[in-house]
Amino acid sequence: MNEVFKAILISIIPYFTLISAECAEKDLDPVLVSAQIKAESNFQPDAISPAGAMGLMQIMPQTAKWLKFNPVVLIDPEINIAIGTYYDAWLYQYWRGKDGYTQGLLDALVMASYNAGQGRVKRKLRHHNWFEQLPGETKTYVRRIFSYRLDYLILIAERLKNDQRSR
Repeated sequence: MNEVFKAILISIIPYFTLISAECAEKDLDPVLVSAQIKAESNFQPDAISPAGAMGLMQIMPQTAKWLKFNPVVLIDPEINIAIGTYYDAWLYQYWRGKDGYTQGLLDALVMASYNAGQGRVKRKLRHHNWFEQLPGETKTYVRRIFSYRLDYLILIAERLKNDQRSR
């Protein structure tokens, strides 16, 4: 990632240093993951959903146990981001093994799967209008992530434009 972009993102996105480090390790887009975290918890490390999902990336305690972590550690931003990005990377591997999807479609499939499960998303893909077949919560979730991602990219462009004007 370009160092100027990274500096801008560090200034506007909480935990971006942690996010970008985990994403670099796992070949993920840190802007997309940042948008995902904003949609999941609005960057509140101690967030707990009504279903019991915890932390920045709203990880279920069962997932933490499956990965041999005590669920109590899910409020630790570093551990939470590591687990959430591990799951994102696993979902990318899962979907890349399918029909040669474009990056944009892969991103949508991964984000929808993170929310609704890859099995449910896979069943919906049988329909021409698969996205519309997803639960309303999942459609809203994916749309919010892409909206936040676009917001971040626009902020980068505005900062770069303002920096060029001030030179």
